[in-house]
Amino acid sequence: MSTPMRIIDNHVHLAGPGDEYPEDLYWSEKFEEGIGFKALKILKGWSFKKVSDRLMKKELLRLIGKARVIDHTVVLAFDNVYKPDGTYCGPGHGNTGEVLSTIYVSNKFVDQLRQQNKKVLLGISVHPFRDDAIEELEKYKDKAVLCKWIPSSQQIDFSDPLAQKKLKKFYKKLAEIDLPLLFHTGVETSIPAAREKFESYNSPIFIESALDQGVTVILAHCGCSFFDILLPQDNVVQEVVNLFKKRQGEKPEWKLYADISALFSPFRKRRILDDIFTQIPPDRLIYGSDYPNPAKGRKEFFLRPLLRYGRINLIDRNFRIARKWLKYYSRKKGYFTSQEADNIFTNFHRLLVGLDRGHLLH
Repeated sequence: MSTPMRIIDNHVHLAGPGDEYPEDLYWSEKFEEGIGFKALKILKGWSFKKVSDRLMKKELLRLIGKARVIDHTVVLAFDNVYKPDGTYCGPGHGNTGEVLSTIYVSNKFVDQLRQQNKKVLLGISVHPFRDDAIEELEKYKDKAVLCKWIPSSQQIDFSDPLAQKKLKKFYKKLAEIDLPLLFHTGVETSIPAAREKFESYNSPIFIESALDQGVTVILAHCGCSFFDILLPQDNVVQEVVNLFKKRQGEKPEWKLYADISALFSPFRKRRILDDIFTQIPPDRLIYGSDYPNPAKGRKEFFLRPLLRYGRINLIDRNFRIARKWLKYYSRKKGYFTSQEADNIFTNFHRLLVGLDRGHLLH
């Protein structure tokens, strides 16, 4: 008897200031001053409330527990910044210089959530420049479903000569243990970089060497930014599309996917969605919400009270918005079939089974 395909949200964020879990959670003043955090406080009705570790953890687990349709959520850890020579640049013990991390969520903390809640799947984050990066991958290889990077925020300098050997070794290990790499693409507005020059490293062109080494790569957001009406994103989306064209041509062995997290932002250009859904095969698209970022149509977003979000389960809400838009692009536009649209929500389950990680859903 075949196992029913499960609906998985592969892209859910967690953060905390570190007031209760100082070894596992951290965010900087720059993060608190960023547009993403300020918008979250307004949307959740937390403008006059202390946002603590306990509040963030409790709220996320509440929403996951009450989600009616989503079977599992991948909660993402987020590693500290390290320099190519292995120098630690995060908060606290061991850092003798400038703190360059803007947020930190330990793998251990998310793994504990996984053990407490069967709907939580572990998305680890391991910086490739850590001296113990391979050991950290080995530690979680039988528990994690993916590894998450945001190159700009984690300052992963792919061009640094010192980085090349470490990156090659890291990719080799990912391929060996069949652990997918969730690679952020596009301008990052929620988790700012301590140094802006690293924004360019969110381009998918830097991940081709991982694909060549056999790594399963998931390009987050298909190259889009949440505010692509205001930010020039077309070139990054085209770079994502070009990789898929390359896979369909001279690189058929590439294990390349993309997730649709934050794709249905109220600030999205329709033309960009047309490009994505006509040029990326639907069997290569994976569902993700990018919680706590909201998804809404522009009319609804601007004309209804924003504080209403405080009473909405955003994990469920983002799923319903995505399903609505995918039905539109399948039935009205005819870009793919209705069945292919439905499969996008279970494609990550299929991927995990193919990578012999299906047991993590039990």
